[in-house]
Amino acid sequence: MKMFQKQDPYVISCEANTEYKICRCGQTHNPPYHDSENCRCKPYTLCYQQKTLQWVCGCAKSKEMPLCDGAHNPRNEMTIWEAIKDIVCGGKSR
Repeated sequence: MKMFQKQDPYVISCEANTEYKICRCGQTHNPPYHDSENCRCKPYTLCYQQKTLQWVCGCAKSKEMPLCDGAHNPRNEMTIWEAIKDIVCGGKSR
């Protein structure tokens, strides 16, 4: 599967003081990580002072690429009440 064919984010458990190279072009064979053999891009580097989780875009819709901003979520266009109804009804309200 190509990096941006997914409709959910990639969740990375980042260890403290460890660099993670993230692909920006989507050509990696090991999503979401940069792969120097297939990627045509300069990698985005993640590094945190403490252990954390990071969400990396899997749909190519994020305005915060390569990080996920939730743009893949179909409930983004709903009002809060429509979203609650959709969640309670298990998606049957769409």
